[in-house]
Amino acid sequence: MNKYVSTILSILLVFALPVIAKDKKGELKKLLREAIANKKAQVGIAVIINGEDTITLNNKVRYP
Repeated sequence: MNKYVSTILSILLVFALPVIAKDKKGELKKLLREAIANKKAQVGIAVIINGEDTITLNNKVRYP
């Protein structure tokens, strides 16, 4: 019974991790948006983690 419970919890954790990670990305993106909201500038932000484009803000504009 104990192995059964630990197996079920492990499976749930594997499926929950991407949801938790996505929520953290959303929080970071919100903080970054707030940081640049009232600036008199055109700001673009890209966060790259492990070679993957993780978070982008104002990515449609071409910056130098």
